[in-house]
Amino acid sequence: MTGRVGVFVALLALMATASADTKKTKKAAEPPPPPIEEVATDVEREPTPEEIEASLPPHINGPKLVDLGNNIEVDLPEGMVLFEHTEAKALLEQSGASGENVNAAIGKIGADWLVIVEYQDVGYVTDTDADQLDPGELFKSYEEGNNTQNERRKAMGIGALYLDGWSEMPKYNKLTHRLVWGLKGHSDEGPVINAFTRILGRNGYMSVNLVDAPERIESSKEATAALFARTRFKTGYTYTDHQEGDKSSGMGLRALVLGGTGLAVMKVAKTGLLIKLLLVFKKVWWLALLGIGGFFKWIAGRKKDDNEEPTAQE
Repeated sequence: MTGRVGVFVALLALMATASADTKKTKKAAEPPPPPIEEVATDVEREPTPEEIEASLPPHINGPKLVDLGNNIEVDLPEGMVLFEHTEAKALLEQSGASGENVNAAIGKIGADWLVIVEYQDVGYVTDTDADQLDPGELFKSYEEGNNTQNERRKAMGIGALYLDGWSEMPKYNKLTHRLVWGLKGHSDEGPVINAFTRILGRNGYMSVNLVDAPERIESSKEATAALFARTRFKTGYTYTDHQEGDKSSGMGLRALVLGGTGLAVMKVAKTGLLIKLLLVFKKVWWLALLGIGGFFKWIAGRKKDDNEEPTAQE
């Protein structure tokens, strides 16, 4: 056994010598490495919070009470960043989304989540059907509508989306007049989750939707709980301020869950059929993608690309 070990050690020594000779030959033939400073400039690094802050369009830093228009206000928590209508609309449209009804986009530097606040001036929504939010029946309606819309998506050259179930079953809080639910699904690109919140008001409702990657959505709910609690209608325009003679939407809570957006809700209310679900999932899809990449990093990277000087053409 000792003789075999000695032979093995000798072979290792020969291999090490041969390897060293090869490295010497290769080192002599190769040009010297660039200076350390030059190598460092080629390494992609994450932008610092200060650099991200400097790259942002006009925004508001918390803590601050902010009027969002449409008789909506938010007591913006410390550390959060808010883009008002004009900036939020431009950013969402540049990312490939619709900013038509957006009042604000809210995030936090260093976090990947984003909260989109929108308002739908559809009139008073009744909550008398709060005890009729049957999750099985509602999800079946979603599936039927989604199957139809996948055919339309295919004709438009848009990939199909498939529903996998509720990430959070529909529930309504009668004290706060807030309706919440969540859907999970997938496409060829991966999983999709969107968490929906509807806050009822005197003349319409507010959409406050949380955006993040599926694996982070639960922790993001905790991180944004204070923000959701501080987003509200002003006194005189809350749900309890409703008076006889106010504009009526003709809708209940079931229509809000099935519709997802103002246009879809109006169709549901008039026909009883879910024929505009494409609007919902078109928004769900881009929101999921945006959340995965990180909204603020995307802004910083976009500005960096815009500021890069074009290289000289040879």
